[in-house]
Amino acid sequence: MAPISFIISALVLSGLVSTLQAKNACPCSDPSLCKPPNVPDRPELLGFITSGENWKYYNYTYVTTIAVFAASWDPQLICYAHEKKVRVVLASTFDSSQVTDPEYRKQWVQNETQRVQAVYADGLNVDFEGPIFANQTTVNAAFVQLMADLNTTLKAQVPGSLLTIDVAWSPACIDGRCFDHYNIAKHVDLMVLMAYDESSQILGPCIALANSPIQKTMQGLLEYINNGIPRDKLVLAVPWYGYDYTCTSLSTSGDCSLSEVPFRGIPCSDAAGVQRSSTDMIFKYLKQSYTGRVWNNTMKTPFFNYKDSENKYHQAWFDDPESLAYKYYYASQAKIRGLGIWTFECLIFQDDETKEFNIEMWSMLDHFFMK
Repeated sequence: MAPISFIISALVLSGLVSTLQAKNACPCSDPSLCKPPNVPDRPELLGFITSGENWKYYNYTYVTTIAVFAASWDPQLICYAHEKKVRVVLASTFDSSQVTDPEYRKQWVQNETQRVQAVYADGLNVDFEGPIFANQTTVNAAFVQLMADLNTTLKAQVPGSLLTIDVAWSPACIDGRCFDHYNIAKHVDLMVLMAYDESSQILGPCIALANSPIQKTMQGLLEYINNGIPRDKLVLAVPWYGYDYTCTSLSTSGDCSLSEVPFRGIPCSDAAGVQRSSTDMIFKYLKQSYTGRVWNNTMKTPFFNYKDSENKYHQAWFDDPESLAYKYYYASQAKIRGLGIWTFECLIFQDDETKEFNIEMWSMLDHFFMK
């Protein structure tokens, strides 16, 4: 939530400075690899990356797009990805307090397009997660216009480029994000539903819950479809991580009560927990568990309880191959464009202990792509 937005803002600000410099020399030995790959419409697998170090170790069987959220990264990623017909898009955000200013929009579009050109990337992944409330119609209209202007300029100056945007798991004003999704969708190639952090605002009892429960995930996806968003623009992004919660009490029925940590006006949120990769959950913390892995059949998500060194109870919810397979299968049945992963970096590469787990995580994608 907040940490990611801060990282994106820092990346964009550093990018705006870099665009004042001359375009970098093509980093590829084959100059043709500095052009966007010429690819047909295809099922999408968009992988977010937060590190610039591990891209050679991904399983590229289904990968079509890499969204770079890393503060620094090896320019050779462009060459490697393009050789595999994979696009590379840069993280992007904007200042909603200025978006109604036409001059700000013009300069922002120019800067973001230049950032793409400077490093031979293939487009942008716009990730704005701030609130725009339902009564802010002028701001919403300016947001739509910003995407329209960006799409026009980007496609003109970077032929073959890709414009994607990240949105909440549901269009129903999640966390105050009352975006005009229908009109935004007209100006982007892909709309990426972030089907995670779905407990960012806990409206019922303040207890630990799944990060991406199947009912809410599929409900949100169907709401976008019913709101008129074309299925061939929808990408369902799922988590390869979960939340580790410290319980203030643990009921006999297994509910883990949480300390209240407010988020955007709601007193209870998943900010009470600590984000951990599914790899760490399984290979570090599950070993400390006194319950072992427990399957919640309603949310189609595993969890476990453990005690820490201070004798405090924890409840950890996470996604693993079994829970992800359900999401991949239902996404396939919904006939949408593809999947996204936050993040590929949740795997540990070149490690014997996690090798089989990595293989299983990648192979579960067959449930969507092997239709």
